Amino acid sequence: MSVEMFWFPFNSERTQVAYKPEDDEVWIRVINKAGNGENVDIKQKDYYNRKDLIDLISEESLYLMSPTLAEKPSITPLFSWISFAMLKNLIYPTGPIYQQLPNAVHFRQNIRMAPMYDMEFAFDLKNYQQVKKIIEVVVLKVQHYKEKGEYPLNIALEMRMMGYSDALLCPASIGNPDYNGSRHVLFVEVVSIVHTDGWEKFCKEVALEWMKLDGVPHLAKQWDFIPGINKHIYERMTGQIDEFKEQLKKSECDPEGMFLNETLKKLFQL
Repeated sequence: MSVEMFWFPFNSERTQVAYKPEDDEVWIRVINKAGNGENVDIKQKDYYNRKDLIDLISEESLYLMSPTLAEKPSITPLFSWISFAMLKNLIYPTGPIYQQLPNAVHFRQNIRMAPMYDMEFAFDLKNYQQVKKIIEVVVLKVQHYKEKGEYPLNIALEMRMMGYSDALLCPASIGNPDYNGSRHVLFVEVVSIVHTDGWEKFCKEVALEWMKLDGVPHLAKQWDFIPGINKHIYERMTGQIDEFKEQLKKSECDPEGMFLNETLKKLFQL
C-alpha cells in the first residue's frame, strides 16, 4: 500500500477574492493490492491507449505553456486553477481503477516532454504532527511569496508515504530500523517548470527548514546548491555512508574512483 498527496497551489483562487491555501483541494491517490477473491477487471489495451493519449496531450500542453508561465509568473494562479480542473474532471476522475502494479505506481507517461525543476526530501515518518509541520513550511513560503507577487512554486507539492529501504544511499534508509528508523518514510517534493524565477532561493529556504525537521534530500534530484547540505547528509546518514564506503572498498570494483564525481566526493568526505 502507498498513499500519495498532491497540492497544486492556487487551485481554488478563481472562486475567492483573497487567496486562502486552506480552500485549495488536495488530490489523494491510494494504491492497494486487490484482495484474494476480489472480482478484478484490469483495464486492457484500449484503456491504456486512451490514457497514454491524454497524458501525451497534457504533457505537450504543459511543454508549450512553460515558456509563457516562466516569462509571466502572474498567470500562475489562473494556470493552476485550469490545470487542476482538467486533472480532476478529465485526466484522473474520482473512483477506483484496477491496474497492474507498474502502471499504478508510474501513472504518468511522457513526463520527459515537459522538463521540471524538482527538489525532494525524505523524512523518517514518526507521527502526523511531523507531517503537518513539513507541509506548512511550503504553504507558508508560497503565501509569503504570493504577497510579493512572486510564484517560485508553480506546479505542485507532492507527498508520498511508504516503507523504508535497504539501499544504503537511498534517503528512505533513514526509516530502516537498522539505523533506528520507524520503518516508514515520508517523501515530499516541490516541482516547478524550468526557468522559474526565484526557484533556487525558494528551495534553499524550504530545505533549511526541512533540514531542521530531520529530512535528507533525494540524491537523484536537486540539492547540491543548499547551504551546508553535505555536512547535514553525512551527519544524518553516517552509518549508511560509512557502510557504503566500506563495501565499495571491499568489492574492489572501483579502485581508482572512476565512478566518483565531485558531488559524491564531497558527500563521502573523500
